[in-house]
Amino acid sequence: MSDFLMKPKVDFAFKETTTDEMTRIGFLSAILKLAPNEIKETRLLNTNLRKLHENEKQGILDVRILMNNLTEIDIEIQLAELRQQ
Repeated sequence: MSDFLMKPKVDFAFKETTTDEMTRIGFLSAILKLAPNEIKETRLLNTNLRKLHENEKQGILDVRILMNNLTEIDIEIQLAELRQQ
């Protein structure tokens, strides 16, 4: 029997895995090409984006992270199907 639950590219799975701080640090260090020890702390932020006008569409990010140097990082997973030639 396999322990496979869900692909991490699925929004729900990605959000769930990033609730763990060590996972966030590993992901960010890989994406930003930083050593993991260069990221001391991360904090999850509210993912709902503020609407500036009443008729705007509500925006919800996959993950928002606050770094220890007060840099905010917005992460959104976008997938595209690859065409086989």
